[in-house]
Amino acid sequence: MEEERKDVHIRIKVRLEAEEIFFGPGTCELMERIEETGSIHEACLLMGLSYSKGSKMIRRMEQQLGYCVMERRAGGAGGGGSLLTERGRWLLETYKKMEQEIRQEAERIYRNYFPEDKIGETGEKQDETD
Repeated sequence: MEEERKDVHIRIKVRLEAEEIFFGPGTCELMERIEETGSIHEACLLMGLSYSKGSKMIRRMEQQLGYCVMERRAGGAGGGGSLLTERGRWLLETYKKMEQEIRQEAERIYRNYFPEDKIGETGEKQDETD
């Protein structure tokens, strides 16, 4: 019996670490959403995160980096909001470029070791009567 081959692929997670991990796919998405919405609160809602969790992620990142990645404006008559600082935008864009390059290189290395026509084969001849 011939089995259906599954799409086997490599999966990697790129994270940045100083004293602790402070930046990865979730933090990257949070920063993108803040940039889109101009609001930490709105960004957290879109991601299904509590505001306190999102704020904690930002504080940890800023602590580990040693600089601010967000400009925060208090609410009031004109409304509040948050925007990425210049360094925050640089971090976000640089991380995304680096992550893409790492993923492409990892895929190339993976395919070198596991060619598509060989993945799933054991090297043993299969008995077709099974």
